[in-house]
Formats: sequence, structure tokens, C-alpha cells
Amino acid sequence: MRKLFLSIIIILMVMSVGLYAQETESRHSQIKVKKILESKSVKEYNQWVTKNIAKYPGLKAVLVDYTGYYKKSPLKRYEINYYTERGDRLSSEVIEDSQTEIYVPVTNDRVLIYKPGSEFITLQTTVKNSKGETILTVPYGISYIGMGIYIESKGPYAGPEPELKILNKNGQIIGTLKQVNYVDRSCLCIANDKRYTVFAGGRGDEGKPVILITREGKELWRQTYRSAPVSLIISEDGSKIGIHHGKFVSVYLEDGSLLREYNPFDKVYGLSNAFSENGNRYASGYASNINYYDNTTGDLLWKNDTTLAENNDEVRFLGVMDDGEIVIVLCWSHNLYVFDKEGHLRKETNLELGKEWFEIPPDPKHGRPFAEKIEGVTRSWFAEFVGDYVIITKGRIGTRDEPLTRIIHKIVFG
Repeated sequence: MRKLFLSIIIILMVMSVGLYAQETESRHSQIKVKKILESKSVKEYNQWVTKNIAKYPGLKAVLVDYTGYYKKSPLKRYEINYYTERGDRLSSEVIEDSQTEIYVPVTNDRVLIYKPGSEFITLQTTVKNSKGETILTVPYGISYIGMGIYIESKGPYAGPEPELKILNKNGQIIGTLKQVNYVDRSCLCIANDKRYTVFAGGRGDEGKPVILITREGKELWRQTYRSAPVSLIISEDGSKIGIHHGKFVSVYLEDGSLLREYNPFDKVYGLSNAFSENGNRYASGYASNINYYDNTTGDLLWKNDTTLAENNDEVRFLGVMDDGEIVIVLCWSHNLYVFDKEGHLRKETNLELGKEWFEIPPDPKHGRPFAEKIEGVTRSWFAEFVGDYVIITKGRIGTRDEPLTRIIHKIVFG
């Protein structure tokens, strides 16, 4: 009787696995890419975020935004707008100054206004919240790393033994960082539940350490490399942290222990990297090449160096969706490719993000005595992947002469 019972259990398990495989195959054979929204309206975008943030905590409403341009060089004009989570504009202000710089961090919930002094030195930083209220003013430069925490900035030349203040939301000093000059804001990631932030810290000519700071403002660990880190990624659940340094991508657990180290393409620059939601799968792309790994074993699951090459495409952004079952590849050409977990191409489409004019410098030796302008596909955009969504932000991210356009596509399975 017991043998019969065990046999039935085994048969049911096999049938369950088979049904799951059939269901997955069916879902992935009918993938669609559906545009949900394209708008310059912060209100429209924030209302979409409000509807979906409970399911996708990686989404961020735009609470502070700005446009800025040179009114008459060197005079710069910034218009800063403050919004509610529903996208209603609360207030706006205009700053016209030849020296003032502003920065809206990745949290989109405040603005830092810098009054510079001598080279690489900031005389004053003023922080305003999403209501336009001044919440902090300090007589030096600071960077916001999320979680209500600020870190002092001393620029690249801070002496042989630099030490930076760590401040809480009220400006109180709660700690220090040693052997770091500044926070590299282009190399910073915040866990979705805001339990930690990981970032590259500038260290002059001696490379950069990567540091994990907890929400209490404590340094949990750091890793220092001879080659300065190029980029960071973290999994949606925050359990895995990837650091691209030199030719390598090192994967750490949250406690700082090394899980894996990869050398995907033997290249220092130009890699795009992504984790699955739990970090158990890892995708890396370079030029027309894609590698997909099992992060639990380090095994290469598949690679593809032909599909993109046939279209003269190159990887710009990567995403891993559906618990590691799907790899999304976004190219400079705006082409989007969807591969399944075995490397089969399931969908190919173009997102048609528009065109812009580029200036080609003169080249008399090759018959171009003057600079020329040519029209090509726009490169002024970047992409984020949250849940089943691809979120495109289009426009010049630095000094903006017009509002950013936000475009949302959903990957629809089955």
C-alpha cells in the first residue's frame, strides 16, 4: 500500500512539472510588448505609479523635477517643480545664477542646491523637500544616498587621509567614512525596501572602494579594487549585489561575502548587467553578445553572439523578468529582443523612441571641410526594468531644455 502511495505521489509530481513546463512554453510563445503610457506629464506618470507601487515597490513617483538651460552664457536658469505623489504641482521656483548647481537624486523626492566656492569646493548645500521647504543647510558639499542619509563631499583632492561626515535627515553627524573623498552618484543603488544603499566612493588616484551603508548610517562592509568600479546592480529583493570593476563582475551577498566572480567578455568598459528578481540568474551583454548565467552555481546557461549581430545591433540595457525565465535586451537602435531561459528568441520589436540631430566634426582629409549635422536615432534615453515593465526616460538628463518624456511598456505573457 505504501509503495502504491509513493508511486502515485511521484506520478503527480512528474505531471505537475510537465504541466508547468507546458504552461511556461505557452506563456512565452505569445509574448507581446504593449505601450502603456508616453507622456511629459508628471501627473499622468505619478498616477500610474500610485496604482502599481503596492505590487512593484521598485517604482518611484516624481516628487521633484526641473528644467534648466543657459539663458545667456554663463547665466543658467533652472525651474524647479514640486509635486504630490498623485502628480499635482504644489509649487515651483526659478533660480538664475552663473554658479549655482542643482541635483535631484535617484529618489526623486528632494533637490540639492549647491553654491560653489573654489575649484572642487562647495561653500553651501541647501536641501529642499518635495514641498519646496528647506529641510537642511550645511556649509559644505553633501550627497544624498537615500534612507534619509547624507554624506559629505570633499572632491577628488582631499588629502592623504580623507574623512567624510555621515549626516541624518536633521543634519546631525551620526558617523564618519574614512579613506573616501566623495560619493560617486553615478554608481549608487538603493534597496527597494530602503534597508541599505551601496555606492562607489571616490578616492582620488587610488581607485574606488564600494561601500554598503545601512539605514542606520553604519558602514556594514566595503570592497576596494585597483580598477575603479564602472557600475553596480542589485537584485530586486536586495539579496545580491553586482560590482563591475576592470574586466570582472563580482557578486556579493548582502553581508559582504563573495558569491561569484565572472569575466563575461574580457572587457573593461561597455558591459550591461542585470539580475533576476532574487539574483539567482545573471545576464551580461557587450556589443552584440549576451551571456546568461545560473548565479547559484556560476554555470553559463547560454550565450548568443549572432541574433543582434545580424541586425548590426549592440546591447545598451538588459533586464531579467518572470523569475529568471525571460531576458530583455534593449539596443541603441531602440530594438527590443526577448529571449527565454534557454536562449530562444521569443520576440523582436522596435520601440521607436524618435530621432535627434548629431553634429559631425570636420574631417578635411576625407572630404568634409566643415562640421555637418545628420539625423539619427536618439541616444538621449535610459531604461529601467521593474516587474513586467520597461520604463524609458527620454531627454537630456543633465541640463534639460524641456521636460523629460516617460514611456512605459509592459511585457505581456501568454
